[in-house]
Amino acid sequence: MRSSALSGAGYLHAIPTKRRFSRSLNEYPQQHNLQERSSTSRIKDKNHVTMATVTGGRILIHLQKKGKDQVPRLAGFAECVVDYFDGRNGQADVCVRLENNRLIISNDFLDSSLKLHIKHPSFCPIKNLSPDHGELPEAVLSRGICSGVAIILESADNKVLLTKRAPHLRAFPNIWVPPGGHVDPDETLTQAGLRELREETGLVIKESDCLEGSLVPLALWESVYPPRLSLGAPLRHHIVLYLHAVLTPQLTSDVLFKQLKFDPNEVSACTWVDKKTIEAIVKVNEEMTDSVQHDPALPQTLRALLLDDQKNQVEADIPLDPFIERSRSDGDCERVSTGTKYALEQFLLKKE
Repeated sequence: MRSSALSGAGYLHAIPTKRRFSRSLNEYPQQHNLQERSSTSRIKDKNHVTMATVTGGRILIHLQKKGKDQVPRLAGFAECVVDYFDGRNGQADVCVRLENNRLIISNDFLDSSLKLHIKHPSFCPIKNLSPDHGELPEAVLSRGICSGVAIILESADNKVLLTKRAPHLRAFPNIWVPPGGHVDPDETLTQAGLRELREETGLVIKESDCLEGSLVPLALWESVYPPRLSLGAPLRHHIVLYLHAVLTPQLTSDVLFKQLKFDPNEVSACTWVDKKTIEAIVKVNEEMTDSVQHDPALPQTLRALLLDDQKNQVEADIPLDPFIERSRSDGDCERVSTGTKYALEQFLLKKE
């Protein structure tokens, strides 16, 4: 995630696949109290116990499993969150709350909770680590699991904004994702998402610009970099919350395209994708090896903004092919991230 919506983050819980979201987090109580920007906590990471100092404005994941954890505890870097909550087929149902600068994931559902799916791929590096995870250095094990927010920004003409991560970024370079990043201390999740959107793309969107008056949660994704053990031992571990914003009628993709002014330190290109393109992206399942037949009428290029040789932002047509690529075990390539595909799948289900 870069640096890789819900105001007043209360509880978030996982919704049966085709149920429409009717509530935003504005309906849940604010539990986000102030906390020092630097604090010390103990990580119990399976057989590894160490002290971790939370610095640099990162909100870490805490876990609370019903019948096991009396209070939320700091998650260890090498803990698989989906598996901890007894996930089946790579997916579990949880609820989430932001409290005292901790993003707490639990399966103790309250009446006021909003239920969410959390998912990871079968090749999740954390899931497939050896039991003693001896290949991970202390500096990595002591990081904990960071929280992130990404926005599925839907224009009035039903297109979704995707950004290509800059090639020099340490994690997931040249990968297409929605705008997003880390949650800073004393932010709500909505504030974090809209701040990252503004910083990365130049788009200034307010909650009042959304049809529902807020950003609505879609799903959670357990993200690890590198994305496969064959590409190296894990260096980054995040839980990403995807939020959906449906914009008001005047905010079409054409209007917003003209307002894009992306940060070249974070982003190297932006494009708006329509429903047919999203369906094609989602169809390329990372768990499958069979070739995928796409609609021959699907356009082979997308209108985008990118940087020219002088680092100026210019409009150009880019090929569709990278958007229908899979992740590879022998080396990564330009593609849509696996987590983004999952979020877009949830987006399509919500639109049914």
